Amino acid sequence: MLIEDVINESYYDFVKDDKIEDIIDHAKRDARDIRNPIYLDWIVKNNPKYNKITILVVAWRPTKPSEFEASQMDDEGWIIEVRAMFQNGNQIHQEVLNNTQAQRLMDKLNAADNVERVEEDLRKWFKQKWVRFGPDGKIRGDCARGDDSEGKPKCLPQSKAHALGKKDRAKAARRKRREDPNPERRGPAKNVATK
Repeated sequence: MLIEDVINESYYDFVKDDKIEDIIDHAKRDARDIRNPIYLDWIVKNNPKYNKITILVVAWRPTKPSEFEASQMDDEGWIIEVRAMFQNGNQIHQEVLNNTQAQRLMDKLNAADNVERVEEDLRKWFKQKWVRFGPDGKIRGDCARGDDSEGKPKCLPQSKAHALGKKDRAKAARRKRREDPNPERRGPAKNVATK
């Protein structure tokens, strides 16, 4: 198993102060009634098994809690999903983690000499207001699918979306739909560059 390979490597130390509970709290605050995942990425160098590791955290409240077992929800009625995705080229292996496993993996990745964290300021990301827009270039609201007929949204921070202009927003949304056409596709998000 890849997680055991990473966790059991003896040269890793526990040094970084990232906390999985804080990330889950951020996911809950950002979720509202939608599933809006948080991705934490590490680039792995000189490893034949994988070159990128991503920890994915999703928090959501089911609209019909009775359809889920109580063991699937936390005390506040949230369903929390934590996954590790090990990538080697185009191949991705995923494993579901509990909080302890996720914390140990994060600690070991942050301490490893051959691993580099893809630094993104989560605090800054949460303060930005992300909006979605469609192939007509109109801004449609917060970055979440409004209804099933809308398709997958293209999202950007509000300031960048306004700076693009309607014509460029339309081009970016059409490119997103072309490269990621299935609105019901599961798995990690496909990021499509805004040119």
